[in-house]
Amino acid sequence: MTKKKLPRSPLVCLLLAVYALIVYSSNTPSPTALPTAHLPLQLYSNQVEGNLQKTFKEAILNAKESITCIIYALTDDEIITALRKKAEEGLDVTIVHDPVATQNISFRLGPKVHTSSLRNKGLMHHKLIAIDHKQVWLGSANLTRDSLLLHANLVVGLDSPEWAAAIEQKAQDPQKRRYKQPLLIQTNEQKLELWFLPDAPQALDRLLQLLDSAKKTIKVAMFTFTHPKLIQALVDAHKRGVNVEIVLDSDSSRQTSQLAYQRFKREKMKVLVSDRMGLLHEKIAIIDDSQLVAGSTNWTKAAFTNNHEALCILSDLSKEQQSFLHRFWTTTLQESKP
Repeated sequence: MTKKKLPRSPLVCLLLAVYALIVYSSNTPSPTALPTAHLPLQLYSNQVEGNLQKTFKEAILNAKESITCIIYALTDDEIITALRKKAEEGLDVTIVHDPVATQNISFRLGPKVHTSSLRNKGLMHHKLIAIDHKQVWLGSANLTRDSLLLHANLVVGLDSPEWAAAIEQKAQDPQKRRYKQPLLIQTNEQKLELWFLPDAPQALDRLLQLLDSAKKTIKVAMFTFTHPKLIQALVDAHKRGVNVEIVLDSDSSRQTSQLAYQRFKREKMKVLVSDRMGLLHEKIAIIDDSQLVAGSTNWTKAAFTNNHEALCILSDLSKEQQSFLHRFWTTTLQESKP
C-alpha cells in the first residue's frame, strides 16, 4: 500500500525556501569592494557586516605583481596560505614582522617569501599592506584569526601609489626616515594624512589640534588609552560643550586604561566599556562626523614615542563614509555598557 504524501502548506514551503537561501548565501562568497582608481577609498569593519579575513584574503589573491606587508602579528592560516600561493606564482612577496608576536613564519610562508623581523626600543606594531604598488591597507587589525573575525577592528583601504611606495620603502629599511611628514594626498576632494611613528613626534600635536578644534562631537573607540595629554584634551572638549563619547575595551578599562576610565567617570563624561565577546581593538576617533583618525596607534606614550606605528587622518568625509561610520558607531554603542 503506497502512502500518499501530504501537501506542504505555503508557510512550510516559504520557510524551507528562506532556509535554503540562508544556507546558500552563507556558503557563497560575495565580492568585496576593493579600493580602485574609481573607488579610491573604502572603510571596512567586522562590526559593520564585514569579514576582514575574507577582505584581506581577496585583496591578496587578486594581487598581480607584488605584496608588501609590515605587520605586528601574522598567524591566520588562510592569509598565510594566500601569501604563500602568490609567492609561488612568482609575485614579489615581502613580510616584515614583530619577532615575538609572529614566530616561525618563514617556514609557514615558504622559501619564496622574503621575511624579516624588527624590534628596537618599542613594538613593531604596524598593520600595513601595499599591493601592486598602488593598493594600500592600514588600520587596527592584525592578520590573526581572532583579530580578523572576533575582535572589533576598523581598516582603511585606498588606491594610492604614493602611500604604497612609502610602505614599500619602509619595509626595505624600517629605521630610515625618508619623508617629510605627514604624507599628504588628495583623493576625490578628500585630504588624507599618513604619519609614521616614531619618526614624526609632531603627530601627537596634530591629533591634539584636531581634538581641540572639535565643535560638536568627538567619538573615541580605543583599546589602550593612557596618554595624559589626550585624556586632558577630551576632558577639555567636554567642558567646553562638545558631546564626547568614549568606548574602551572591557579588560583594558580595568587594567591598563583604568586611570583614563576613572578620570572620565569623575568628570561625568559618557564613557562605556565594550561588552562584546572579543576585544575592542579599535584605535579611532571621529571628530564632528567630518574627520576620522585611524591606524595602529593606541593612545599611549609608547605608541607616539617608541613604537613603529601608522596614524591616518581622513578629512572631509563623504556621505557614504559618514553613513558607514554612523552604523559603525551605533553598533559600537550597542555592544557596550556603562
